Amino acid sequence: MAWDFDSISRKLTRAGQEVTEKVKETAGIVQLRQKKASAENELQDVFSEIGKAFYEQHKDDEDAGGMSELFAKAGTVCARIGLLQNELNQLRGTKVCPNCGAEMPLDAAYCSKCGTEVQVPEAEPEAEPEEEPAAEECCEAGEAAETVCDAVEEKA
Repeated sequence: MAWDFDSISRKLTRAGQEVTEKVKETAGIVQLRQKKASAENELQDVFSEIGKAFYEQHKDDEDAGGMSELFAKAGTVCARIGLLQNELNQLRGTKVCPNCGAEMPLDAAYCSKCGTEVQVPEAEPEAEPEEEPAAEECCEAGEAAETVCDAVEEKA
């Protein structure tokens, strides 16, 4: 039996070219999907910025364009984030810069990132934990959370 090496070579070359074309096509599809996903993420970020700007402009409005319930929910979630951040900071022995949101040791007098002077907390005697935080504490925690959230957004 005689081997037709030219025929086999042509078939292998053609098969290799077909595989190459399929790989290029598949790579093109993957790249387009990645670009589309990136654009969708960018759009989501823009919508988020619009929502945050609207919230900041109208959070104190009585009607708030019919969004009072959502604004209240956002305030509650921000307060919860602030309280959770405070708990994390206590466990880690850190505090957050009120200017840039950077974490630093509790005994730091200045932020090592932006140089802002920060209060060094005095040692407090241990008190019994409260069941529910007071509204003022939630607001302060919410403000701390906003500082942290703003710093995180700037990094992104």
